[in-house]
Amino acid sequence: MRPTDRRTFSASAVGRAFLVFLPALFLSATCRAAADLPDTSVQRIRLGAGVGVMHDDNILQYSDGQIATFEAGTHPDRYSIETIGDVVWEPSVSLAYTKDRGTRRGRMVRLRWSGSFHATNQTADYGAGSVTWRESFSKGRAITFGVYKLPNYYLRQLRDEDIPLGGGVSRYRRATFDLTIGSIEWRQRVAPGTTLSLDYQFERRAYNEDFRERDSDTHVAGLGGDWSPKAKPFSLAGSAAYRASRAAGEDGDEVAGVPPDDADISYNGMVFSAGTRVDLAHSSSGRLEGEIGSGVSTRNYTTDRVNDTSHYQRDDLLFNMTVGLRWNPRGPFSLRGFYEHENNKATFSSPTPPTSDPSSYSANMVGMSVDWGRSLWRR
Repeated sequence: MRPTDRRTFSASAVGRAFLVFLPALFLSATCRAAADLPDTSVQRIRLGAGVGVMHDDNILQYSDGQIATFEAGTHPDRYSIETIGDVVWEPSVSLAYTKDRGTRRGRMVRLRWSGSFHATNQTADYGAGSVTWRESFSKGRAITFGVYKLPNYYLRQLRDEDIPLGGGVSRYRRATFDLTIGSIEWRQRVAPGTTLSLDYQFERRAYNEDFRERDSDTHVAGLGGDWSPKAKPFSLAGSAAYRASRAAGEDGDEVAGVPPDDADISYNGMVFSAGTRVDLAHSSSGRLEGEIGSGVSTRNYTTDRVNDTSHYQRDDLLFNMTVGLRWNPRGPFSLRGFYEHENNKATFSSPTPPTSDPSSYSANMVGMSVDWGRSLWRR
């Protein structure tokens, strides 16, 4: 990362230190407290696995103009995919250790891997791993630490300004990044059936060599809550968060006195979400649940580079909605079907359209998944 603002670098360092040292201090304190209590806990190791399949009609979130260019075939160097939509398989596997100390106190440590594999466009395949540690206390309190790692994620073909024009050489190159996320969340029951949460998340994106100017650190701070009234067949949840992302905005070849020719993808924005889950049927054979969720987020790009027409004075408004059904029969399996719609509306102060970044787009996903879980060990 080559930060352009010393304060941004300092904030990132503080965020990383917070995520590294706070868990260590917290776990040290809980271990000392636990040493003074009799051990009446129940321990388990549980294996989980799942597979989902869906059809996504816009896997790389291309705008209508970019789709038209792809279908016309006039600029094949701008695309590395064979189709705009695709069938996507999403397997996952997890291994979790739990320790139940009674009165809703306990510990959970989970390792999880998930993948996304495309039937036609294998160039967009990826796999990701995560580690989650949760400590639960009495009176509905819990703290959760998480680390998520997504290597070599394919974004799309982007234009590299450093490649000279002419000579029949394309200026478009493959853009990928490694994503690392650290998170911490505190949950607290504040009333019967009502829980509030506070969370912080730090994200680092490190791009491949052609697009180092896009390396970025993102800070996310949020507040959430859920309500599950007693003896009622539904629950409600909602959250709000603020995101601040600071990109490097330079790749090291800048000339003094000359405006940088690199993109600056720094932005600020808000993220809101709300959802409900309803018991539709409940019997001795299992439970059928329905779910509806929606979200709205803003992204206001902060670059002052007039020549960066893809981001200068650009504002995005993203809306998404999910509708799903989940069947939980007695036994180790559960099944879910869903439909998701995503729509992004981008506005620019410049009449020049973006050349490589997504502007307004829409995507629709429909699919189903099967999950399985079984205890391997108990004591």
